[in-house]
Amino acid sequence: MTCDKKRPEAWIAAAAFAASQNQNDRAVQLLDKAISLDPRRVTAFQLRGATLLKLNKPELAVVAFFQANNISKELRTYRGLVDAYLSARKYKEALHSAKEAVSLLAPNAALPIALVGKVLATSPEGSEKAKRAFQKALQVDPACVDALLPLVDILGENSNDSFHLLQTALAAPCTQKDLIHFKLGQFYAKSNRISDALHSFHLALSLNPNNQQAQGAIDSLHSLLPSSPTTVSSTRRREHNTRRAGHRSSPTRSHRATTTTTTADSTTRAPTRRASTRASTTTAGIDTPEAASPTDQGAYI
Repeated sequence: MTCDKKRPEAWIAAAAFAASQNQNDRAVQLLDKAISLDPRRVTAFQLRGATLLKLNKPELAVVAFFQANNISKELRTYRGLVDAYLSARKYKEALHSAKEAVSLLAPNAALPIALVGKVLATSPEGSEKAKRAFQKALQVDPACVDALLPLVDILGENSNDSFHLLQTALAAPCTQKDLIHFKLGQFYAKSNRISDALHSFHLALSLNPNNQQAQGAIDSLHSLLPSSPTTVSSTRRREHNTRRAGHRSSPTRSHRATTTTTTADSTTRAPTRRASTRASTTTAGIDTPEAASPTDQGAYI
């Protein structure tokens, strides 16, 4: 596969890969090359701003997002601009950018409203206003993660309202349900419902295998489980069923299972016949023990 080095897309793709490998300085250099080839490429400026934030250079990130915003008004740019201003401790500028996103992009959309709530939540006196902003965003979209997770933090993970919000979000269409399952797992863990917490963390991990927080939580909770065989067996069964959720058995596997069962049946029948022959020659009245069965177990401003 060959790439045209005179087109910005190749440099942006290379920069994105470098950033995913934490080679952030290299990523910025590649993005500078992309921008030199196309000074109006919005994605290059957006990725440059995000990479500069990783490098703890919020002032330079603000410049990159501001340049992207001058080319095209997009929610991704406003989110980056708000994050950069907050990292630079410029609260007023962050709030202005968030409110501008609401007014220019979509006054009744959940994500811009949640962006306002995010800025308000950084100020102690803005907690109640942030709460109202997040609640308004969730009225529009009950599964808006940007509003749901910080609102749960404000309400407290032991709150019944938090539990209801998380359950409602899981019932709604959402592309980030792994984050909701993880938050629900934290809710269960703090309530000492270890088995339910493990189930939620495993669901999060099955939806997103790269969720390192979920894996870390699973490892931590396993050390708290009782060591009784029944409990461990039950937990392992539940984890196994979670991992297999959504997967079907392959025809090859079913054929192997059928073959194995048939072979086992034929092997079992032969000794049974021999046992019957021997039983007929012995003295009547001797009881044969039965086989043991296995046990289971509103306004925001």
